[in-house]
Amino acid sequence: MSVLHHIYSQSDVRTLMDECKNLYSPDGIRSYTTNIIIGLLWSTGMRPSEPVNLLNEDVDFKNNTLHIRKTKFSKERYIPIHKSVTEQLCSYHQWIEEKLGLKSSKDPFFYTTGGQKID
Repeated sequence: MSVLHHIYSQSDVRTLMDECKNLYSPDGIRSYTTNIIIGLLWSTGMRPSEPVNLLNEDVDFKNNTLHIRKTKFSKERYIPIHKSVTEQLCSYHQWIEEKLGLKSSKDPFFYTTGGQKID
């Protein structure tokens, strides 16, 4: 099976992120989470499975880094992120805490409808 690769332009990514508003999301969590993950994937080059495995403790707002524990080849790594990405992640984190309640450092960073862990 061959894998087709596509490089998304900034315009493509903005369109995808804007379309997240149209996702079925009765409590708003799914659409906001999807928007943030698309931006994170585009800005960091992370593999699609990596954001869904992030825990709260993996996102370092002070040092602008993400700790990736479960990688394709079972190696962990740190990804530097731009301050603007950190700001978006921080806003999302605060919104989730207000919506779902305070989460521990071992809890997932990303959630979907009904406060379920995204997978």
